[in-house]
Amino acid sequence: MEIAVKDGIDFGGINLDGVDLSGANLAGTKLDGASLINSNLSRTNLKGSSLNNADMSRANISGSDLSHSSLIKATLDYADVRRTNLEQACLKQASLIESVLIGSFLVGCDIRWSDLTNTKFNRADLTEADLTDAKMSGTDLTGTCLQKSCLRGNNLSSTILDMTDFYKADLRSVDFYGCCLVSINLIRTNLSEADLRGTNCSWMDFSHTNLSGADLEDADLESTLLMDAYLENANLTNAYLYNSDIEGK
Repeated sequence: MEIAVKDGIDFGGINLDGVDLSGANLAGTKLDGASLINSNLSRTNLKGSSLNNADMSRANISGSDLSHSSLIKATLDYADVRRTNLEQACLKQASLIESVLIGSFLVGCDIRWSDLTNTKFNRADLTEADLTDAKMSGTDLTGTCLQKSCLRGNNLSSTILDMTDFYKADLRSVDFYGCCLVSINLIRTNLSEADLRGTNCSWMDFSHTNLSGADLEDADLESTLLMDAYLENANLTNAYLYNSDIEGK
């Protein structure tokens, strides 16, 4: 039986812990402050809904439509959010500790100041997403698309980066200290004032990348392509530059 509610119905503060709402049409529903712990929301239509301060810990949200929804300060710790549509959703200050968003669609999503500790974004699409000042310790970005996204000021030194695509991303003042970056795409990114000390960047392509003021001390830049990179005030102390093209600006 398909469950459907009238658009805009207010269920604020309701306790729906453990309830099976899979496949329900809850588009536009107001669930601010609701408790949905361990609930089944798989394949549920929550497009345009309001879930601010809702607790969705350990919920199954896989395959659902949460596009254009508001989840400000929502809790999704340990939730299954695989293959979920979160396009243009607002997740500011949300907690997604150890949640799984493998293959999810988060284009244009606002994730500023959120806790993404040990969150899995494998193969997710975060094009033009804003992750400014998000906590990303242990976050898995394997195969993740972050083209034109903003991660300004984030600490990615303990983030899993493998085949991650940062094309044209805003990575100003990002901390990559000691990271292995050899498999990621940083072409045309803004890495001004970034901490790249001790990183392995061998054979990478930094073409048209802004590295002004970046700290590359002790970085491995062997055979790195820096064609038209902007290197003003960059620190290359003890960097290994064997066979690199450093015809930067």
